[in-house]
Amino acid sequence: MRRTNWPRRIAAGIVIGITALAVSWVFTPREPAILAGLAGEFDAQNAELTQRVARQFPAGSPETAMRKAMLDQGFTVSAGHAKWERNEYPCRTFVDIRWDAAGGRIAATRASLFQACA
Repeated sequence: MRRTNWPRRIAAGIVIGITALAVSWVFTPREPAILAGLAGEFDAQNAELTQRVARQFPAGSPETAMRKAMLDQGFTVSAGHAKWERNEYPCRTFVDIRWDAAGGRIAATRASLFQACA
């Protein structure tokens, strides 16, 4: 007589599913604090993000402080540029923050947010 293995298969499926969800949760980038609460239409979100960046890092602020803050929020930072993206089906979110600096001080900032959904 052949034994059925369906209880083990169901249990294995549940374990695999829970593991996949946990891995997805751990590796999904968290939304940076500077994006918290952005609402409205695309143009309004971009305007608000640009204002937030300018308020947090006004002209004359140390560039090192901006770089550290962007890194701490999960951005990838390079010279004068910070980017962040999240791929969460069906949508992708891209954030691009740029700044000009002279003598280690911020001279100007620009920010943009873009979302693309399938």
